Amino acid sequence: MNLSALTETGPTCVHFASVQEVAAFLEHPCDLAVFHLRGAELGSEAQVFSRVARAMGFPAWFEHHRDALGDGLRDLAWHPAHGYLLIVWDAEEASARALEVLRHSWECSAPSWHVPSDHDEFGPLHPTPFHLVLVGQESRVFSDPAGEG
Repeated sequence: MNLSALTETGPTCVHFASVQEVAAFLEHPCDLAVFHLRGAELGSEAQVFSRVARAMGFPAWFEHHRDALGDGLRDLAWHPAHGYLLIVWDAEEASARALEVLRHSWECSAPSWHVPSDHDEFGPLHPTPFHLVLVGQESRVFSDPAGEG
């Protein structure tokens, strides 16, 4: 994968990459705020809420449910940056359900970063990179051998 796309806005906001690709990109992250999670930390939907909130530094008032996660991802005013990148290392170790919740929340939040609205008082003023990178093999990340999803 060409990770230079992580410095741009666009319709694709969820990516798969190898450890080597991400490590090379992180040598020069281009003023992006970079947050990290481990797949093993994402065993349930509740863990998605708590781990993302902790990793991205959500405010103490954050409520741990889907709507609040979307709100938190669309309003990162407490962490100003030229762009945002969440990396899930060893993504295949996460439960399929947890990854689907994270992916869905990210994809629903991305348009507010890529095409800002004058009507959104908490959103960005200009197009801002907003990407989720799942490190691992795509075929293994969304397979569910344990029947977790």
